[in-house]
Amino acid sequence: MDGWPIVGRDHELARMARRLVEPPASGSRRGALLVGPPGVGKTRLARELYRIVRRHRLGAVWATASRTAQHQSLGAFAAFARDGGETLDLLARLAAEISPGDRPTAVFVDDVHALDPMSALLVQTLARRPNTSLVLTARTPAPLPDVVVELWKDDVVERLDVAPLDEAGTGRLASAILERPLEAVAAHRLWERSRGNPLYITHIAKDWREALDAETAVAASDGAPLAAAGAPGAPRPGDDPTARTPFVPDPASPLPSELGALIEQTLVGLDDTSLEVLDAVSLLEPFPLAAIIEAVPDADIRLLDDLEARGVIEAAIDDPGRLITLRPAHPLFAEARRAAMGPLRAGRLRGRILDAVERTGVDLDVVARAMLSLQADGTSAPGDAGLLLEAAAAAFARLDLDLTARLATASAEQGGPIAATTLAAYALSLRSRSDEASALLSPLLDAPDPPVDALVVDAGNRYFVLGEPDAAIARTEAAFAAAAAEADRAELAAMLAWLHAFHANPGRALALADVAFDYPGRTDRATAFATVARVTALGCAGRSDGIEVVAEPGYVAARGGYDAAVLRTVLLDAHLLALHLAGRMREAAELADRVLAADRDAPPPFDGRLLNLTGRALVRSGRITEALATLTAAQASIGDDDRTGWSPLNLTDLTEAAALAGDLDRAARTLEQARAEWLPAFRYRRPQFERVAALVDAAAGRAAEAAAGAIAAAELARDQDAPGLALRALHDAVRHGAHGLGERIRDVADGLDGPRARLAPRHADAWDRGDAAELDELARAFEADGDLVSATDAAAQAAVHWAAAGRGGRAAASKLRVRGIEATTGRLHTIAIARASLGPNLSEREVEIAALIARGHSDREIAVRLGLSTRTVEAHAHRIYAKLGVEGRAQLRGLADGG
Repeated sequence: MDGWPIVGRDHELARMARRLVEPPASGSRRGALLVGPPGVGKTRLARELYRIVRRHRLGAVWATASRTAQHQSLGAFAAFARDGGETLDLLARLAAEISPGDRPTAVFVDDVHALDPMSALLVQTLARRPNTSLVLTARTPAPLPDVVVELWKDDVVERLDVAPLDEAGTGRLASAILERPLEAVAAHRLWERSRGNPLYITHIAKDWREALDAETAVAASDGAPLAAAGAPGAPRPGDDPTARTPFVPDPASPLPSELGALIEQTLVGLDDTSLEVLDAVSLLEPFPLAAIIEAVPDADIRLLDDLEARGVIEAAIDDPGRLITLRPAHPLFAEARRAAMGPLRAGRLRGRILDAVERTGVDLDVVARAMLSLQADGTSAPGDAGLLLEAAAAAFARLDLDLTARLATASAEQGGPIAATTLAAYALSLRSRSDEASALLSPLLDAPDPPVDALVVDAGNRYFVLGEPDAAIARTEAAFAAAAAEADRAELAAMLAWLHAFHANPGRALALADVAFDYPGRTDRATAFATVARVTALGCAGRSDGIEVVAEPGYVAARGGYDAAVLRTVLLDAHLLALHLAGRMREAAELADRVLAADRDAPPPFDGRLLNLTGRALVRSGRITEALATLTAAQASIGDDDRTGWSPLNLTDLTEAAALAGDLDRAARTLEQARAEWLPAFRYRRPQFERVAALVDAAAGRAAEAAAGAIAAAELARDQDAPGLALRALHDAVRHGAHGLGERIRDVADGLDGPRARLAPRHADAWDRGDAAELDELARAFEADGDLVSATDAAAQAAVHWAAAGRGGRAAASKLRVRGIEATTGRLHTIAIARASLGPNLSEREVEIAALIARGHSDREIAVRLGLSTRTVEAHAHRIYAKLGVEGRAQLRGLADGG
């Protein structure tokens, strides 16, 4: 496919173009052999070089070899071929005709691996012509003609292996085709799916583009607005496509039919046995080598070696020293073969594979074995209920919730235990399929003595997904009161504790958590639920000292069991909230990195939850640029159909990041989306939402409204008996410029733990008194705790008071601290920074340079960093010293440190 945008090849393209259009140095190589697998972009790169040569009005000739022309003498050069004459004379005449030698000429030969012998000799003859350069392309792993190999070995042409695109290049290519950025998680998935093959990327991205264009056309024909200003994907006047809202494709989008046909074409020439081997390894990845001969009786090791050499399959040692396995050489080979395979053939082949695995005694993964046992219609052979349930639990542990539901439902249909039904309902609920979960649970709940597992899953489904928190609590309270067995009471108490904590009933939550912990035989799930309740209630109450000790039993309980990752995530969410409210931002960021390391490779949409927690830790510590990228990726992965509450929580965090970054349009948009999606299940987080809403007012410069909104959020928190949340909101009000809050903040902070409880009262008093020195000291203290946003605002407020006192030098020093912190956070947009109006005495460039000097950078380092000359930096530095009244670098650093 000619014409896809060239990305990720700048270095190779520039280097080759210079070699073709500039006079060659004596003895230098005059061309290149571009080598790589099909679709990697060899021909595209050669075509671009051909155009460059033509633009420079130099000679350029294009020839293409092919399997068809391979049986014809001089088939690749048929347009030039002449009959008659001795071979050497004929080749010499043709070479002179193609490249006369009177001016530089580049000869491009595509697919030299398919050259007929005479064409190969002509290429060798052309290499000896004066003023002639060769650009050859060859497909791997196909063998090359000997004469082409000699050109490379004799250094006539340089061999360049054209590699697939990396992840960044994949995203850039797709974005160029879409004419809007491809969202980061989607770009990663596309890279894994395509392995960076530009041809495959182009087909997939063009399919997405066509679908987008069709949707736009339908909207236009219906008279609907195509896209409101600021809506996802909406172009803005003068806007560059790369600045638009990222495109998020459906992760389950099928392989484009045209690409499937193209891949099938690359497999032309494979016999039936070879295709059956590829089909088998497409249905079971990885496929144990020991079983392949049993599954495909006509195959042998020689055939497998040939398929590996031809790039159809690849072998690997999955368990070193024990198990050799086979896979399709490219993930899309498997996709194409599965798509082309009819259900009857797939079912028969799965059965043969399963039989082969059992006969050879290969230790096959339980999920793979269960999937093989399922027929194309989703049913399985009788007697597989136990296997299916075991596989469902394993799939849950891998966070593949859709597969969990399918396997567990199949187990229940085959007469599996009650646990199969509750597991299927649990997975469906987590995937926001609440009605299906309720339908599965209904017969169990209607029984005279409902199983406790069904009651617990039903409580979570009703509370979070169906949006019936009061009903969920009432039903579970009734079940708890009726439960006779101590183990059942502990399980139900733990679930109730969690629900009450989220429903802003901290006292009841802590009491029920104690009930659960009093039973020594409680399950890991009960321990985790009760721990979440304790950490949530204590965090909202501002009691964070020793919170890691309180959380530890939950983390231990979440190390085992199929739902360990889910429990870990919920507990981490509560733990981060407690640390953030207390002002322990650095500790929170370290905790997020440590806990999330175990689940880095989670599949969508669960990876969106992990990205949300990472992004939340980033935004609360003030690393706004990183937070925006991470939270945007999280929202794309969570998706539009989430009903579990992660979407509005992530949108709230995204609003906070956008507001602090000064992206008012985006902040307002995500705030309204979060408000529309907000679930009653998260009643305890409502003060946080209102606090973030006040940040949007602050980003718009509405100081009075921002302060009033933060104070209102604090009042809501106090009504919920959540002084930790109230303190956080009141501290925001001070940062927004509110005066007279010192007494109220001291009253709320009394008895609370953590840096915020110590520093927020001092912050309010210092702002009221106009104590700039104290504000500078507070900025240093906030920065030490990792609370960079509070540190920046305190320093900016110090600058305001220093300026009011006529202390221009000290005001400038405070502003330099702001700019220094922003080197980590990115440029922040807050009321305090706006009031300080950074740099009234210094130009924007001077403030930037002064901040770097204050951080100890030399003139040379600053010049390199800012793309300036050292002399320019020196001149700026002298002006800075004069304006600030200091004598040099040492005094400037002392000034920035508060000296």
